[in-house]
Amino acid sequence: MKHVYLRKTLAGALLLLGTHIGFGQQGGVLDATTFGAGTSGGSNFLSATTIDANQKILIGGSFTSFNGTSINNFTRLNTDGSIDGGFTTGTGPNGIVRAVVIQPSDSKILIGGTFPQYNGVGRTRVARINTDGTLDVSFALTGTGITGGDVFAIGIQSDGKIIIAGTFTGYNGTTTNRIARLNTDGSLDATFTTNLGTGANGNVNRVAIQSDDKIVVVGAFTSINGVSSPGVARLNSDGTPEAAFTTNIGTGANNAVEALAIQPNGSIVIGGAFTTFNGVATGRIVRLASNGTPDASFTTATGTGAGNNTVFTIRILSNDNIMLAGSFTTFNGASRSGIARLLSTGALDANFIPGTGTTAQINIMGIQSDGKIVLGGAFPTYNGATRNRIARLHGDLTAASTAQTATITSISANNVYALGSTDGSIVAKVVPNGATPVSGNVTAQVFFDGSVQSVGSIPYLQRHYEITPAAGSTARVTLYFTQAEFDAFNAVPNGADLPYNGADVEGNKANIRFTKYSGSSTGGTGNPADYSGGSSIIDPLDTDIVWNSTTSKWEISFDVSGFSGFFMQTSLNLLPVKLKNFTARAEGITAKLDWNTSSEQNSSHFNVERSLDGNSFVVAGKVNAAGNSSSNRVYAFADNLAKVPHTGVVYYRLNMIDKDGKAAYSEVKSIRPAKVQLGAALLQNPVNSEARLLYQAAASETISIRVLDSRGQLLMQQQQQVSAGANQIRLATASLAKGIYIIEVNGNGERSTLRVVKE
Repeated sequence: MKHVYLRKTLAGALLLLGTHIGFGQQGGVLDATTFGAGTSGGSNFLSATTIDANQKILIGGSFTSFNGTSINNFTRLNTDGSIDGGFTTGTGPNGIVRAVVIQPSDSKILIGGTFPQYNGVGRTRVARINTDGTLDVSFALTGTGITGGDVFAIGIQSDGKIIIAGTFTGYNGTTTNRIARLNTDGSLDATFTTNLGTGANGNVNRVAIQSDDKIVVVGAFTSINGVSSPGVARLNSDGTPEAAFTTNIGTGANNAVEALAIQPNGSIVIGGAFTTFNGVATGRIVRLASNGTPDASFTTATGTGAGNNTVFTIRILSNDNIMLAGSFTTFNGASRSGIARLLSTGALDANFIPGTGTTAQINIMGIQSDGKIVLGGAFPTYNGATRNRIARLHGDLTAASTAQTATITSISANNVYALGSTDGSIVAKVVPNGATPVSGNVTAQVFFDGSVQSVGSIPYLQRHYEITPAAGSTARVTLYFTQAEFDAFNAVPNGADLPYNGADVEGNKANIRFTKYSGSSTGGTGNPADYSGGSSIIDPLDTDIVWNSTTSKWEISFDVSGFSGFFMQTSLNLLPVKLKNFTARAEGITAKLDWNTSSEQNSSHFNVERSLDGNSFVVAGKVNAAGNSSSNRVYAFADNLAKVPHTGVVYYRLNMIDKDGKAAYSEVKSIRPAKVQLGAALLQNPVNSEARLLYQAAASETISIRVLDSRGQLLMQQQQQVSAGANQIRLATASLAKGIYIIEVNGNGERSTLRVVKE
C-alpha cells in the first residue's frame, strides 16, 4: 500500500476557495424528529406562531390539515411536533390567522387575522381562546367589530389592554386607522383612539410593547397622525405619537418594514424590504438606539442583497445575537437561503449553518427555551429535506459524544453544511470547495473505540470518522475531539503527544496528523483494516486546530480531495528519511531551497517539485540523497525562475524517493519571487558601436526589432529568434550618427519602446 504524506492542505490537494469558517457552537441543523407531513390545504402557509410556557407550539396561517389531520388555520403542537389532542378548536377560525399572542396573566391566547368566525361563532378578525382551544366567550368585540381590513399584529400591555394593528380602518363605526387598543373584554378603548389621532396612513405589520408600555409599530405607512414617520414609529402608552422618536429616525425607511424585535437594552431591530434608512444604505435590516437614532455600530454591509430579499421576521437570542428570516438567498454575499444568524454587531454568524436553507420564504419564527428554532412560512423543504411549511432547527449543536450518523442530501457549492444527528449533536462540518466541489448526498459517521487502538505500531485516537460522498470530490471538513480523548492517547506510547490543554504552550498542535483511508469501510465498521483503498497522511495547519472553550471541544479543519476514513495520530508514517526541516526563500527571481535530514535508510534522491497554483506540481530538479546515514545531512537547491513566467506565489515540495521506488512528500513551502519582466530592456545607455538588449521571453518565438530616428524615420529592421527565458541581443550601431534613437521590439503581441543615445 502506498502512503503519501500531504502537509498543510496544499500538497496534491486544493486551495480553500469557499466561505471562511469560524469556530463556535454550530447551529442551523434540521431537527429531523418533528412535524411529520406538516400543513396542507388552503393557501398552505404559516403566518403566526408563539411558544407557551410548556414549550408547546401555537401556529396559525392558511391551512386545512396538519400531518393528515383536518384542522383549520390554527392549532397547538406538542414539543415533539405532534398535534396536541388536548387543544380542541372545533372548526376553528374560518380565515387566515396572522397573529398569535399569549396573555401572561392567564395563558389565554389572542389571535388576529382575516377570519369572521371562530368555531361558528362570530369574531371579526380578533378572538381570545382558552388554554384548551375553546373560544373565550367573555371576550367579544362590540357591534360590527373590526372593519375595513384585517389584523396583522397583537401586543399586550402590562395592564392587560390589547394593542391590535393591521390594515383595518374602523371598529364598530369608529375610525381607527390601522392601530387600536382594546379593553380586556374586547371593547374599544376610545381614549387611546382619540390620542392616536388619524393613525397610520398605511399598513401596520408588526407591534412590540416595551417594558415601559410604549408601543413600537412598523409597516408600510409613511406617517402617524399626519406627521412623517416612514416605516417605524413609537407611541406613548396612552397612544400619543412620541415626537422625539419620530425626529430621531429622520427620513426613516424607503420601503415597507416587515419585522420588529426589541433587545433587552431597549435597542430596536427592524427588517423588511427597505434598502435605505434615514438616507443611508442598509441591507434590509437596521438597529435603532432606544431613542430611535440609527445605530452606526450595527453594520450589515450588503445585508440580504438586491432583488426580492425581504426580511419578514426577527428574533433576539439570549446572547443578543439576532435571528432573521424571510425571502432572501444571501447575507453579505454568503449563501443563506431564507434564514441567517447575526452577531450583535450585525456581522453574519458563520457558525449558524442552514446549508441550502428553504426554497420559499419564511414568515415566522419562534425560539424555544432550549434554543431550538421553529420556522413557518411557505417553504416545502429545508436543506433538501421535506418540511411542509414548518420546521424546527437546532440552535446550537455540541459535538457528538456517542456513535452517530448524519446525512445531508443535495449539497451544493458555496454553502456550508453542518452534519447533525437526530440527537442534536454535530458529527462533522463540510464546505464544498476546490476543483470539484462535493455535491449530492454526503454521509458522515463518527465512531468511538473503547480504548486507543493501533494499526501496526501506530496508535490512533479513540474517536474517528468516515465521510462518504462521491470519490474525487473536494471540500473542507471540520472534525471534533475532546481533551479527554487527547489525554487517553497521550497515556500510551505514541512517539509524540497531542496538546495537554487548550492553551497548548508546548506546541503539540504541530504533532497532529490524520491518516486518510480512501473509500468506505466494508460493512460500515469504520475500522482501518476494512478500507480497501490507499492511504495518505494529512497535516492540518496549526491555525486550523482550535480549542473551543465554549463547547470544550477541539475543532480541526482541513481540505480534502475524495472523502474516506479519518484517523488522528501523531506518527508521520513516512519512509525512513527523517526530515528535520525544509525552508524556501526568494532571492530575486531565484528560489533557494534548503533542507536537512537527521537520518536516512535506503534513500535514493529528492525530486524538487514546483507549482504555480499549489495544486499541479512539476519536477524542477533532482538532488541525490545519502542512501544510508545516521548523521545530519544538509541539502540545497536553487531554482532559476527566469524561464518560468509567474504572477505571484510559487509553491515547492520535496518528493523523497527510496531505492525501492517508494515515495513520500514533504510539507509545501511557498515563496513570492520577483516577477520576470517580459519584453526588452537596454543593458547600457548611451551606446557606441553596438547596443546590447536583454529580452525576456515566455516561450520560443521570433521577434521584430526596428531602429528609428527622432522623427520616426525607419533606419534599421531585423528579425531575431529567441528562446524562453533571458536572451541577449546585439545591434550594430556604428553607422549611426550621434543623437537620440528609438528601438522598438515587438514580440508575443507586446511592444517594448526603448530610448537610446548614440555617442
